[in-house]
Amino acid sequence: GTASDNFKVTLTILGACSIDANDLDFGTNTGAITPAIDAQSNLQVTCTNGTPYSIGLNNGVGSGATASVRKMTNASDSSTVNYSLYTTAARTSVWDNNCTTLPGTAATCVSGTGSGSAQTLQVFGRVAASQPNVTVGQYVDTVIATLTF
Repeated sequence: GTASDNFKVTLTILGACSIDANDLDFGTNTGAITPAIDAQSNLQVTCTNGTPYSIGLNNGVGSGATASVRKMTNASDSSTVNYSLYTTAARTSVWDNNCTTLPGTAATCVSGTGSGSAQTLQVFGRVAASQPNVTVGQYVDTVIATLTF
């Protein structure tokens, strides 16, 4: 005689992601900031194929900074230069950490789905115009990009 039974063969693939953020450099300027100064940078996101993700950007470390008015600080005298980060080249949607949506509101971060390969996302920056009497020196801020998956 013979006897038989079946068994399942399984494999679970977990989502995994990594992020690499490149610096954003607004270059060099002389005197008052007029007109606005635009620049852009890239984020490289690599997620397992089919993994949904979102990326939020915090307000940076400048004193009194918000998502819509971030602040680069001059180390020599603590003066600041205002700037903003946006999700599109039109610079109409500020990029912040709000990756959840409530009824009647829109998320202000960037979301996507992993492909298994690196995906390039652009960060669009603008230094606000009409900032007179800017002190000479180098202005710096540090923004944290948070990848949630």
